Amino acid sequence: MSRMIDQTATEAMTDGRLARFEPQRLGKFWDEIEVGDRLTDFPHHVVTITEDMVVQFAELTGDLNPLHVDHEFAMRSVYRRTITHGAFLTSLAIGQYHRCDYTYGTILALSTLSTRFLQPSYVGDQLYLEMLVVGKAESNHPKRGMVKYHAWMRRANDHVAIIRLDFELLVLRLAGRRGLQRLGVTDEVLANRQFRSETDPPAPPGIDYP
Repeated sequence: MSRMIDQTATEAMTDGRLARFEPQRLGKFWDEIEVGDRLTDFPHHVVTITEDMVVQFAELTGDLNPLHVDHEFAMRSVYRRTITHGAFLTSLAIGQYHRCDYTYGTILALSTLSTRFLQPSYVGDQLYLEMLVVGKAESNHPKRGMVKYHAWMRRANDHVAIIRLDFELLVLRLAGRRGLQRLGVTDEVLANRQFRSETDPPAPPGIDYP
């Protein structure tokens, strides 16, 4: 997973496969989510920050702050080398959340997002996501509800948090699943779902998160 997240995802993006809904990956509905649900990418889905990622993000967004792209300038800064864009790390964390399939196909909207930048991140850092469900709330609509999360992107070598995100998602309820039937979400698909939190091997013991 060293360039543009991973080769499989890159190939899928070029042939359009990521644009098509995959019923067998369907995640959890609001009714199935429980406060206390936790998922960690370590050590199975670690992402390595590359210079290509940083440069492409700078070109795409126009954020050419020399702290991110000019090695000579950055060497004379407090960081002594280029640092990764905070907005890129935020986007990467959101992307890693979606890659876990926890609510794949059941998310209706990102309602709120707050990010705290705790440590600088550099090219070569290996990062992973840790996610915790901290709250649920019903909405006025019978087919949707709110879910509140805390999430952290951590360095794999020492588990220090680089950023923390607090966000809320509007998630489809089981009462609204009828619309997905036309996309292939049959009763059989629902009965045979497997979530990554259930299929990934457990993280190594003895990790003491701060």
